[in-house]
Amino acid sequence: MSLDSLQDFDMQPKAISSLSKPKPKPAAVHRPLRVLDVNCQSLCRKKCPLYNLMDSTKPDIVIATETWFDSSIADSEFFNSQFTVHRRDRRTHAGGVIVAVNSDYQLTRGIESLECDDIESVWVKINITGCKSFFFEAITGPSLTMLQPLKTLILCCKRSSKNTVAAPKTPYVNLHYTFADILADNGLTQMVEEPTRGDNTLELIMTNRPHQINRTQVLPGISDHEAVNIDFDINPTRKKQIPRYVPLYSKADWDGFRRFASNLADRISAAELSSSTEELWILFRDDLSKGIQSYIPHRRTKSRDSQPWISLELKRKIRRIDKAFKASKKYGKMKDEHRFLRLKKEVQRDLRRSYWQYVEDIVTPQDSDRSDYSSIKRFWTFIKHKNSDFSNISPLKVAGRLITDSKMKAETLNRQFQSESDFNFTPSNSSYISMPSINITVPGVEKLLKKSQTW
Repeated sequence: MSLDSLQDFDMQPKAISSLSKPKPKPAAVHRPLRVLDVNCQSLCRKKCPLYNLMDSTKPDIVIATETWFDSSIADSEFFNSQFTVHRRDRRTHAGGVIVAVNSDYQLTRGIESLECDDIESVWVKINITGCKSFFFEAITGPSLTMLQPLKTLILCCKRSSKNTVAAPKTPYVNLHYTFADILADNGLTQMVEEPTRGDNTLELIMTNRPHQINRTQVLPGISDHEAVNIDFDINPTRKKQIPRYVPLYSKADWDGFRRFASNLADRISAAELSSSTEELWILFRDDLSKGIQSYIPHRRTKSRDSQPWISLELKRKIRRIDKAFKASKKYGKMKDEHRFLRLKKEVQRDLRRSYWQYVEDIVTPQDSDRSDYSSIKRFWTFIKHKNSDFSNISPLKVAGRLITDSKMKAETLNRQFQSESDFNFTPSNSSYISMPSINITVPGVEKLLKKSQTW
């Protein structure tokens, strides 16, 4: 090959793929968001202990305070590409704070309206698919010796107006009561209840969504402070109404049920002498349930989220709207946009008509009504299903863990009541005479039953 041919040959390497990085998608969380708050006291000398702690807890967000970093230390020296690091170093010795977030999450840093010069803090905003975005702040520094910076912190929390979690670290315990009053006045809750250094709780986790924190755990740290690990339930607990079966007494076969009840009574009488009370009760309970299922029809109720006025035809039109919207966004043609707007207007009109026709049928007496009060009952049933409050036992917190399961809540309350009532009601040195035993006889019971008959 000659030099002339080499000069004509393109020596520049060809890129085999795009050099631009793809935009990360918001992560869909299927487990609680795990946050690790650790005090370092010079992270430069404690890289290995930090790695061991992260390996055992598997955190999604790492908060490191008192890093003692300066501009000569790069983020990549301590965190790999799995984490996106945001930090704020102190100009003097000591101090410094780091917030490292898993790269699977979309986050925003540099919220000027939230970060203040008076407080050494880092604010980040995290977006997660399927739930609201929330603000997260890590804070440390000697400026917490004054109350004004604390009020500035609360003002920042108010400006966010979102789900907020703040993790401050302050060694000034003399401000405890004033700080607690400020939190209570502004709707924030401090979640760490165990001491993290000696007898003092210096690592704090504050949030305006305390019911979404499932667990708060204090772990051995890498300095003279303990570390705090929390599980934050990003998706709020939804209490879905369970469909149930409602008996339709108006359509029951009462003649067949009476014959069944008579045969059941004969079977119980025949087994009375040879069976115990428990066996007779099981026979009565099981056979009565079978009879109810056989002679009384049942209807399965719908969940509260269902809308009975949305017919199958309306659902088909809604699906056509979705297809038209996707086509208008994909191709960008005016005819697709006009078709989408026309279908949207048509479906909105049909939905309004269907809804008000449904309400009219509820309040209007029908020929099939059994009484004059049937329409009133339907109306108040409709009003009752409009409520949004859930009347049930609230989630219970036991040993720093949130209990939401009904069975576990019942067992927790039973243990609580048993511990409160587990004492002797009779005084040891009582001057009262004990009541004699009560004797119950068959003639006495028959006498009381005869007197109580009022029919």
